[in-house]
Amino acid sequence: MRDMSELHLSLDCEEEDEKSSSADMLYLSRRALKNIPASVLNMTHLKSLYLEGNEIRSLPERFFSSLSSLVWLDVRNNRLTGLPAAIGQHRCLKTLLLEGNPISALPPELGHVISLKALSLRKCPLTSPPRDVLDRGLPSILRYLRSSQLGEGERNLRARCRCVCVCVCVCVCHLWLCIKRMACLKNSSLPWFCSTGVRSVPLETLVKLSWILALLRKRSITPDAIISHSLD
Repeated sequence: MRDMSELHLSLDCEEEDEKSSSADMLYLSRRALKNIPASVLNMTHLKSLYLEGNEIRSLPERFFSSLSSLVWLDVRNNRLTGLPAAIGQHRCLKTLLLEGNPISALPPELGHVISLKALSLRKCPLTSPPRDVLDRGLPSILRYLRSSQLGEGERNLRARCRCVCVCVCVCVCHLWLCIKRMACLKNSSLPWFCSTGVRSVPLETLVKLSWILALLRKRSITPDAIISHSLD
């Protein structure tokens, strides 16, 4: 098992060349900064930004969208508790140094930063991803973050399905009760039909509910069928 101090860190020649260009670099390390200066967000040409040893608690939501050319970001030993979700849209970031920040969870969106080659997480009290994922290195971390985002979407879909099922069942029960009451009448009249409240239901909805009822009686209904035929 590798020590966290050695985890994920790898530099290539291209990054070393970028560090030598002062026009693309900005050093703001150990300046007692509590926030990112607004002027920094206007420096769209920046490729390397050093913010180590400050007191920054959060990065602005537009940080990564404003600094779209950023390749190297050093925010070690600050007070960051998280990263903005917009980091997932960044396509240039290669090195991200988060060491020594009280970050407990990496955002799932970080898994979509396909350019990322180096990540430093030493002395970060992470609970997500779990330790066994962290020990397997950067590729495993990115895969875990991507899969966790998909898992959240799947949970939302299942919750939506359950909600739809409950609504449909209530409507079907109401419609079935109305049909049974109508069948008990020898001569159904329009005023009585209106008094049941069914008149306020569109004809198209009644047709769909009748279709669902038929499937229910055949025991062949599925959540996908409910969604596709009841929410169109």
